[in-house]
Amino acid sequence: MAKEFEGLSDLLDVLLINSKAHICIHDISGILRTPNMQIDPNYKVHSKPFCDAAKRTARGYRLCLSCKMHANRKAVKEKQIFSGHCPYGLFEIACPVEADGEVLAIVYVGNLVMSAEEAEKRISAACRVTGASGEMLKSLLSRAQRISDPDPYKKMAKFIASYMKRLYSGSKKGVRSSSVHWAVDAADAYIQNNLEKNITLKDVARLHFINEKYLGQLFHKQMGMSFTAYLNHIRLERAKELLVNTKDRVIAVSAACGYQNVTYFNRVFKRSTGKTPMRYRTEMTV
Repeated sequence: MAKEFEGLSDLLDVLLINSKAHICIHDISGILRTPNMQIDPNYKVHSKPFCDAAKRTARGYRLCLSCKMHANRKAVKEKQIFSGHCPYGLFEIACPVEADGEVLAIVYVGNLVMSAEEAEKRISAACRVTGASGEMLKSLLSRAQRISDPDPYKKMAKFIASYMKRLYSGSKKGVRSSSVHWAVDAADAYIQNNLEKNITLKDVARLHFINEKYLGQLFHKQMGMSFTAYLNHIRLERAKELLVNTKDRVIAVSAACGYQNVTYFNRVFKRSTGKTPMRYRTEMTV
């Protein structure tokens, strides 16, 4: 069966033809560096319109992050496939990819709705806590995959995990060599995909089962600056792009780049560029 696909990315593309389901591969070992296992960034991110809306508030993001960490821990500890509802009512399946007694990654198949009525109840309850828009989330349920039986999706998750294990076992060295540690790559990817969120080194380390202090040292050594300095650098670069390429107000640009306090954003931006955001926009768009 493995010979029918050129690689993991091809397999994921085929499995999702005409489906609203979402597949996310959470790498906790660097396994995605294995030959034929490089995948589109969309398959590494737990993101769909519904999930993005749920994480739009700070509390919503923390709730989703906490849920993801709990699921990761369970997968690593139990080493068995399991499924359940997220706090907002979507149904999701988690399947560990195990080799030599160690969990190397976790396959998530989600964006599924078992019962619209049950999902709406959970949405209302979660939104009372997080402040997310219940009306928006309920409208986005139509963009999730409705299912009556989770078994086909559990089989899908198991097949993906089995295929990954086969690619990994068949690789000469298991994991492709690289000058950048896989955890640094993972931290960088997390920053790029969650720039507007309250990102911390502690959270990234916990998500990938690596010591926070070690990851911080590794990141500084390989990226040439601390995690915090790099995060701020990427945020400012994104802010410059938005100021030049959009007409968004400065307060919107600030929020989109992870600065919830626009006064602080103005100060940091001027310290870095010598110009206020408005002056930078004016000079760069002439």
